Amino acid sequence: MIKLAVMLLILSGCSSNLSEDKCREMNWEQRGETLGKMGHYFRPEIMAKGCDQKNLFSQEKLKKGYDKGIVKFCSPESGKYAGLVGRQFFIGCPEELEPAFRESYNKGFTTYLQRKEIRMSLQDRNLIDLNRQLWIRTGTQRTEFLRSYIDLNRLSGSHSGQCPIGSVCDFDVCRTR
Repeated sequence: MIKLAVMLLILSGCSSNLSEDKCREMNWEQRGETLGKMGHYFRPEIMAKGCDQKNLFSQEKLKKGYDKGIVKFCSPESGKYAGLVGRQFFIGCPEELEPAFRESYNKGFTTYLQRKEIRMSLQDRNLIDLNRQLWIRTGTQRTEFLRSYIDLNRLSGSHSGQCPIGSVCDFDVCRTR
């Protein structure tokens, strides 16, 4: 009986709909403003999930708050930040704010791509250096170097631990049989 009560409690916590009490207590204008500031698209059926079926929310208040919030989100500063973190471009800005938002977003996104390219080229250089280090070593030196490299990667979680069919995983290195 206790297990059943715990299961029901857990399952009720997984519901994505707002309760009737929460629907009544909600400040819909503030909720709309918060979601607008975060750059969400205006989708009342999702923003008021559960409350829309009970007619316990005001779409007008939600939209009024959203319009305030989206103006704050569509600022040039916010556009630049969205670009810098690689966020997908937001298409919902008001017409008068969109050009400045887009320009700032493009500058931020260009920086994001340049940083990503630098990280990728560093990884490539590290692989080239590893190959060079393995090439100049022979015998036990090579084995010890490889084991220390593998231990380092194991700590950083770089090796998948899966080897192709027909090979064996030996110290997290794939070797043919």
